Amino acid sequence: MSWILTHLYDATKSPKNLKKAIGLLEKEIALEKYNDLPHRKAELYWSISTAQDTLKEYSSASTNFENSSNQYASAAEKNDNLAEYYKEYALYMQAWSELEKAKQFHVEKKYEQAKDQYEKIAKIYETTKKWSYLSDNYHAWANLEQAEALSLHEKPHEAINYFQTANGLFNESKINIQKRLSKIIESEQKNIDIIDRIKSTIDEESDSINLGSNKDTKEKQQLKKLLKASDIRGLYCLGRIALEDALILNKQGDKSESSRRYGSAAKIFDKIIQESEDARDEIQPFICLSQAWENMTQAEAESSPTKYQEAAKLFDQVKSQCKDQTSSRLIQGHSYFCKALETGTRYEETRDPQLFTETIKNLGNASNQYTMAGFSGASTYSKATQRLFEAYHYMDQANLEMDPQKKNKLYEMVERLLNSSIEAFSNSGYTDKGIEINRVLERVKEEREIAISLSDILNTSNFVSPSEIYPVPMPTVETAVGVENFQNAEIHSKIIFYRKEFRVGERVKLEIDIFNTGKGNAQLMKIAEIIPGGFRLVS
Repeated sequence: MSWILTHLYDATKSPKNLKKAIGLLEKEIALEKYNDLPHRKAELYWSISTAQDTLKEYSSASTNFENSSNQYASAAEKNDNLAEYYKEYALYMQAWSELEKAKQFHVEKKYEQAKDQYEKIAKIYETTKKWSYLSDNYHAWANLEQAEALSLHEKPHEAINYFQTANGLFNESKINIQKRLSKIIESEQKNIDIIDRIKSTIDEESDSINLGSNKDTKEKQQLKKLLKASDIRGLYCLGRIALEDALILNKQGDKSESSRRYGSAAKIFDKIIQESEDARDEIQPFICLSQAWENMTQAEAESSPTKYQEAAKLFDQVKSQCKDQTSSRLIQGHSYFCKALETGTRYEETRDPQLFTETIKNLGNASNQYTMAGFSGASTYSKATQRLFEAYHYMDQANLEMDPQKKNKLYEMVERLLNSSIEAFSNSGYTDKGIEINRVLERVKEEREIAISLSDILNTSNFVSPSEIYPVPMPTVETAVGVENFQNAEIHSKIIFYRKEFRVGERVKLEIDIFNTGKGNAQLMKIAEIIPGGFRLVS
């Protein structure tokens, strides 16, 4: 019944079907008949974990993958002949338990802890025979998480190095995955040849006997998906490198080149969608955000209100795609900030009082959104920009005022606002900005009449790293494939020689053990090609 509910979920995407399936599987585990069948319990825990992973219940999935691992370890202890086989599955389940922990850390933006988990997973796979080819894939993810952590801590140069390493490892992983896929295809072809020979020697009606097929197994499907995913993940790393480059150039004041690099990032992310339509929901926000920053930096380079307006529209577009309130408020803050810079730039050209009022309003809204999102530095930066803009406005009025007393009061207000702005910029970590404004303040004190360009001192900040803004992806293609094999017959064999050395002409006794670890029935029809070269069958 649980598998029917699982298929219903695949058709309807209704979580209640999957939750019902989990409930039935949990009841089945409690049945007394499984007390001496740890390998069956392991399969049930495995199915539960897979369902919980689909529901993004990562902590629960991790616990049940670990339960499955423990049951496979118990099965290995109870069955000497299959000990190695079950130990491999115990390691596989343990790796998946660690992966679920990594996913949970990633969701919480604890990228360094996620990195540690991926390293554990890679080391576990290195100790297995069947899944060792996957180790590079998880070493790549470890480097990717470290890169995201460094980006979050505003260390773009170091982040770039790790993104580059991750890209190289994804390429290495692709080679290993292709080798594994080739081996599976080669093995399948050998099985087909043997089956054809068996059919030809049984009877004329043997064509009706179901001896196997060459259809894609779950593992083959998974490998093909991973091959494609490796290319996409490599592109993602290149896109993130472009973003970090753009951030560095922006901080250095090279707005034009920074804008170009943001544009390059947008093109790389767009290529990902062209390669995989399934990635659209995850990657589309990257494109909009990269284009938004492209327009913002270009607006600064050209003092273009139109570009600020385009950036604000793009941020609004991304906001509608945000899945959590924090990201939504952060993006909304960026939108308000762009709108403030747009109207502020127009005010500098026109001196329209309505534009001044609108700019102050947008800066206040931006500051409020950043505060609610928990980004105090961004909020303080917005307030500092607001004080700076007000100072500019009153300085402009002071320059035009003919009454000396009124002029003096206006300059005093300018000085207070500039001091407030300097303090706010310093509190938000932008001491260089404070030094720049302090120079303006000194000139105001000395001359009491000065013309400054608003576009020279009003600009965007780098107050949030790309890893904070962008919806960072995590492994979604990887699935714990294999549990479905046990629903049918799953045949394993072992040839045992009781001695290692023999004399010429001596009779040799060997034993063939055949095991069915699956639930389905299997019929032994023929044993072929077991006699080594140089030997003949006696009996």
